[in-house]
Amino acid sequence: MDRETLLEKFTNLRQWNRGAERAPHKPLLIIYAIGKLLRGEGRLTPFAEADVDVGKLLREFGGRQSKQGTQYPFWRLCNDSIWEVTDADLMSPNSSGDVRKSKLLNLNVAGGFHEAIAEQLQNDSSLAFEIIHKLLDMHFCDGMHSDILQAAGIELPIKVFETKRRTSNFREKVLRAYEYRCAVCGFDVKLGYFLSRWKPLISNGRRAVGLMKR
Repeated sequence: MDRETLLEKFTNLRQWNRGAERAPHKPLLIIYAIGKLLRGEGRLTPFAEADVDVGKLLREFGGRQSKQGTQYPFWRLCNDSIWEVTDADLMSPNSSGDVRKSKLLNLNVAGGFHEAIAEQLQNDSSLAFEIIHKLLDMHFCDGMHSDILQAAGIELPIKVFETKRRTSNFREKVLRAYEYRCAVCGFDVKLGYFLSRWKPLISNGRRAVGLMKR
């Protein structure tokens, strides 16, 4: 699969959405799985293991969708043609197309990227990092990026920052598409930038009402 086609698959995920808010489950699972590939770990991850690890990511970075179970992205990512689950033929999806968490655990299934995709990501780390950057830009506030990477065990090489630049209008397009709000928590990005440029007034050692420019 050529690079652009693969990038398109990762940036056009089928997700629950309401207005500018989107479920962060699939992006977090993907970032977690790519991190494992970059560390040279196996392509397939047992659901029992992903349930614990991705569950932590969801609780910390899932915003209002954090209570949704890990079984949803683990199973539904198969619909995006990048992911597979072992013994999928033994599952019994409900009317919504979902499977029970207990079923995934009892059958000890594992999931991961299709073999060809996993191999491509392992052989081209710059592609893997580009996918991670795009997912972070599209789905999470800037202030969450480094924390998500750290929690997922991903360390970006310095050369990535020096040589890999996002297209000049990519971030702006994403912000406009989602009305300048974080896709997970709905945080107003414009307001966040405004507040980051100002600091509270301090009068006689005490915090006063008002703001002054930094």
